[in-house]
Amino acid sequence: MAQPLQNVSCAKAGKIQGKDLNYPSIMVTLTPAAPEVDVKRTVTNIGDPVSVYTLEVVPPEGVTVEVVPNVLTFGLVNQRMEFTVKLKRGPNAAAVGTAEGSLRWVSGKRSVRSPIAVLFEPL
Repeated sequence: MAQPLQNVSCAKAGKIQGKDLNYPSIMVTLTPAAPEVDVKRTVTNIGDPVSVYTLEVVPPEGVTVEVVPNVLTFGLVNQRMEFTVKLKRGPNAAAVGTAEGSLRWVSGKRSVRSPIAVLFEPL
């Protein structure tokens, strides 16, 4: 069942960082001063009521990617689950520039891909 729409006041809600928007894609900036970023996502099962999705990661070059949990087990249609992606700048990361990778959640029938873009900036 869909949740009813609610009025929201942007002035009261405050500023939201781009990484915190619940989009399938993930974009973060990593600097020497902030070499790690956590990104949370919520997904909704629109497939089979009982389904299990396992994670496949293609990390951006120079970045380690940790996802918790790395398996999503659904028991209902429209069930929501959260996962957290930790992106960490590695020692071989570019000083300046970009890198791309992806997450892919795979079940027996479906594959759901989320692109990852990382911007490397100096201090």
